[in-house]
Amino acid sequence: MNDKQIAEFYEAFKKRVFGTLSSDIFYASFLNSLQGGKRKFTTQNIFIDREVDETWVRAIELAIPHMSQIINNPRQFLKTEEDVVAVELARKITVKSIRHLSVNSHLIRNIEDKKVTPSKILTFHNEDTLDLYENRFVMTLLLKVTDFVEMRYLKLTSDARGKKSEIAFKGEFDRNNEKTKYSLQVKTEDGGYTAESGNANMKRIEKIREYLLGFKRTKFYKDLKGLPSIKMPVNKTNLLLKSPDYFACLGLWNFLDVYRKPGYSIKLYDNNTAPEGKIKEAECLVFFAYAMLKEVLAGKDAPNENDIERQRTVEPTIVRKSITDFVEHFDVGVPINELNHEDIMAGMLKAFHSGAPAEAEYTKLAPTVHWEEFSETEPPEKQDATTVKANDGFEVFE
Repeated sequence: MNDKQIAEFYEAFKKRVFGTLSSDIFYASFLNSLQGGKRKFTTQNIFIDREVDETWVRAIELAIPHMSQIINNPRQFLKTEEDVVAVELARKITVKSIRHLSVNSHLIRNIEDKKVTPSKILTFHNEDTLDLYENRFVMTLLLKVTDFVEMRYLKLTSDARGKKSEIAFKGEFDRNNEKTKYSLQVKTEDGGYTAESGNANMKRIEKIREYLLGFKRTKFYKDLKGLPSIKMPVNKTNLLLKSPDYFACLGLWNFLDVYRKPGYSIKLYDNNTAPEGKIKEAECLVFFAYAMLKEVLAGKDAPNENDIERQRTVEPTIVRKSITDFVEHFDVGVPINELNHEDIMAGMLKAFHSGAPAEAEYTKLAPTVHWEEFSETEPPEKQDATTVKANDGFEVFE
């Protein structure tokens, strides 16, 4: 199903859904709550495409016909090779063969009545060969172009490309003392999308690769495969300069030497315009999600042991602090960790009733009380401890 068919299906579905919900009281009430809250609706379309630099593509395309002419009709020369073979296999014997035999007497089988019979003799044979400097230059150029094209082709096919789309609707609202948060998000990535220009250039590169692969199947490539490659600098022989085919190959060689660019660039086209009217459809999706949640949780206010797959108990933590966190030099003769609030209150009441020096006793129990701020003239040890309060003429400083 293509995008157009999906859009037609959605339009038909949308008409049926809104036709049903338009007269529903609960849906209208839900929309009032939803529209009264915070919300954000966004859409995003990013088109990622590759833009190939046609300079290097065109340079190789222009040189390929000349390379094809050389590879299919290579220049050859006659090469004479020497070989010492059994005398029975010798086809051609020259003066040089006799001279070679005279200095290699171990090749003589016997001498009888001034007749010399050799066991082996030097012979010569001619054969055509492609081992020319100019042919090895074209062979090296073929390897160089193949590496150049393959490196860029692999990067072009592996880099991110295509179309990425996203639609998101987020927000929160209150309804019947219930706080609801929602987040709807859909993302798609289409790796098959390419612009027409990028697709055309990729076809040209693939065509170049086909030519280069075909060149590697020829006799020219197989015969020269094991021979040494050409090293820089290139010797500009008369054949390379005078022959149009070899001269075109020399031009491509020079181009590849100076071309240092990646050969392509990645273009991003961003379209974040939110279509008008789509927010109502997004609200409908939130309604469906909310209704589905309520349907799933219907009648499940309290957990049922049969429905619980796993459970755990969490102990609440209460931070306990000692009086020494608030009062310095607190000393009642009992370890702090053995005291409780009743012990502390009893100690303070004892201080009020005891005849010990009040200031010393309160320095131990409540050193934050400032006695000089009492409004009464009588010393505190003569007052009724039950009538003394925090606001009866003195201040307790925290």
